[in-house]
Amino acid sequence: MHDHTLRVVIAEDEAPAREELRHLLERRGGVELAGMAGDGTVALEMIRREKPDVVLLDVEMPGLSGLDVAKTVLDERLSPRIIFTTAYDRFAVDAFEVDAVDYLLKPVRREKLDRALDRAGGEISASSNNRGNFAAGPAEPEPRRGRDAPSRFLSVFRGERIIPLKIASIHFAEARGRFVWVTTDEGDFETSLSFHEAETRLPEPEFFCCHRSFIIRPESVESIDLWVNCSYRLKMRGSDVPVPVSRSRKEAFQALMGL
Repeated sequence: MHDHTLRVVIAEDEAPAREELRHLLERRGGVELAGMAGDGTVALEMIRREKPDVVLLDVEMPGLSGLDVAKTVLDERLSPRIIFTTAYDRFAVDAFEVDAVDYLLKPVRREKLDRALDRAGGEISASSNNRGNFAAGPAEPEPRRGRDAPSRFLSVFRGERIIPLKIASIHFAEARGRFVWVTTDEGDFETSLSFHEAETRLPEPEFFCCHRSFIIRPESVESIDLWVNCSYRLKMRGSDVPVPVSRSRKEAFQALMGL
């Protein structure tokens, strides 16, 4: 759990839905409401002015759509974490291609909103730590385990059992709520890692972070589909879940895969 008070903007064109989100934030605590907007144009102006940590963003709004707002936020290198809210699931892939933290279907449930905010807070804390470490200069290298070699295993869970899983067997990792799950030929396994920790344990060049929620093994990519905005969706070995490549990682992915 992070110790940073999250400043949140609510962008929702329906007044009852706005008030419900405000009520859920008040019940949660640890957040500060930076403003509420009823259309996309006002929402974008508010984001630029208030510089919130998180935006609860409806997909379909008058003026600019939520997706248009998110794309502009990404293009202008503004820093809020985006959590989409919508009554429809057909926008999910589009949402993750603009690096959304989560995608919540209406009516928004308190526990799902809490998990999404926890995840956004975790990303913000990890990003702040990275900036602090960079400003302080290179850190002393951590001692290697055993005979000066990194671990070849990752502890995962199946029920109440802990299983030492070979890192070489992992096809991709996906953030689901607060923790990361990994996919292998034997199925999906839950880990105790945050996404930031998973990036450290599954580093390049063996793995590649293609999205804020996904880390892939490039050798496990079975096929690549061209998707909206000239981005990509990946078919990974061991799973039928489409894995998106975000706009911010598109060029690096193209170079990696020779596209």
